[in-house]
Amino acid sequence: MYKESGVVPELLDEAPVNLLKIVYDVDNVLHENTGMENTPTQVKFQPLSITWPGMCADHFYTIIMIDPDMPKRTTPIQDKTQVLHWLMVNIPGSGVGGRQLAPYIGSGPPPGTGIHRYNFVVFDEGRVAKDYSKVIPMDLVDIGRRVFWNLEEPGKTWTFRGFKDWLKLGEPVAGNFYVAQWDSWVDQLWQTFNVFYEERYKACDLIPELLDQPPKELMKIVYENNRVLHKNTGMENTPTQVKLQPISITWPDMKEDHFYTIIMIDPDMPTRTTLVNAKTQVLHWLMVNIPGCGVGGRQLAPYIGSVPPPDTGIHRYNFFVFDEGVKPKDYSLVEPMDLVDIGRRVNWCFTEKGKTWTFRGFMAWAKMGLPIAGNFYQAQWDPQVDRLWRTFNQYYE
Repeated sequence: MYKESGVVPELLDEAPVNLLKIVYDVDNVLHENTGMENTPTQVKFQPLSITWPGMCADHFYTIIMIDPDMPKRTTPIQDKTQVLHWLMVNIPGSGVGGRQLAPYIGSGPPPGTGIHRYNFVVFDEGRVAKDYSKVIPMDLVDIGRRVFWNLEEPGKTWTFRGFKDWLKLGEPVAGNFYVAQWDSWVDQLWQTFNVFYEERYKACDLIPELLDQPPKELMKIVYENNRVLHKNTGMENTPTQVKLQPISITWPDMKEDHFYTIIMIDPDMPTRTTLVNAKTQVLHWLMVNIPGCGVGGRQLAPYIGSVPPPDTGIHRYNFFVFDEGVKPKDYSLVEPMDLVDIGRRVNWCFTEKGKTWTFRGFMAWAKMGLPIAGNFYQAQWDPQVDRLWRTFNQYYE
């Protein structure tokens, strides 16, 4: 399985000589089923026990857990980031004790990134515990340090091979791995992190398709029925769940004496897999001159929920906020759109009437700098889409 899955040679030159037996609960044991698929829900808690053949009671051990597949497994190896999920050191061979340098974090593969491989590897420190005193322990919420976990050059990314060379403990004495892909637990997990939504923008290819870097802040977007888009960036909603305009939208550092512009874009027409230069970016909402108190503003394009046609797969729905400054931006030359004229949402260019436009084109025209906040969700067809399209002046068929 190590060769078949690509872990050899990506992380190791050869499979570990012994298999770890990793017990999550009575019904979920990773042992001779190497490479099995778990859901993030099944592995959200630290294993109950980890054992392997040849454990010496008078030795100490290091256990490390790595996801080498960020942003996704199909990314070229040289462009991937290897993320640290667990680092437990100075573990006595009796199996009791040790020191957490990076507390256990379960699988957190972003939506739409497919299968990730979660690798456990054990090193033998010998009869004297290895000195890790210069390593600053990590906490659970600072996910940035799990991405930039280099113990030799702090603040930089690292690889398992780099860690192994730094460690100087030779080849691992045991290992095992499972695979996992997104489930709803991932969104709950990410809400505990202090950052890392940036990786969702990269994993979902919005960097560099729409932006060169993620927005500085996350918008909190509240729909009816307490459906909230916040730190669960990139979550999947159904068109039914987002059919009505959000009840509220907030972001950090809203200034009461400033005005703001909110725009919502679907860059994935006809499909997400269409070549970028052949896609059409569709305008779903444009609200301008919004006071910082959050009440008021002007609708240039009333809110239209998600309308991905059938068989076009997942679409990405992006919200961005721009700061107009202490004076409202002059949009007087922009003719407001109505709800039924879907053609104007497709051909929404303000500089050349009747032509398509891009978010980057809008930014250049607006001259308000980069967005100060943003967020996005993903959606694919459900029956609400057909109902919504029938209110337009043309139908997708």
